[in-house]
Amino acid sequence: MPRKALFVYAIPLLSLFAVIKADPTLLSVDCLNATLGTTLDPPGTYAPNSTYQTNLNTLFSVLSSNSNNASNGFYNFTAGSGPPDVAYGLFLCRGDVAAAACRDCVEYATGDVVERCP
Repeated sequence: MPRKALFVYAIPLLSLFAVIKADPTLLSVDCLNATLGTTLDPPGTYAPNSTYQTNLNTLFSVLSSNSNNASNGFYNFTAGSGPPDVAYGLFLCRGDVAAAACRDCVEYATGDVVERCP
């Protein structure tokens, strides 16, 4: 096969990689407006620079950084020492999902969740 033909076939193939790497399309987003603790005013929110926000930021950072190390696709973490400022989190990736896709999803979700559910 001539080199020119290979080049023509390679361009559409390379353009597929950009489509595969796109941000995920979420089927549902459910931000509950539940009371998270007694220090929250109004209920369902938290004060900027609060202990809870610090714990939440720590939680997301740890989950994101451990998405590379979770060999079984599962990891959980707790930030803080107790209510009302403790933040719990975990991720569980399906067994048929590649480790790189799992990592990308966790990294995207930990950044996107605070924008969608402030």
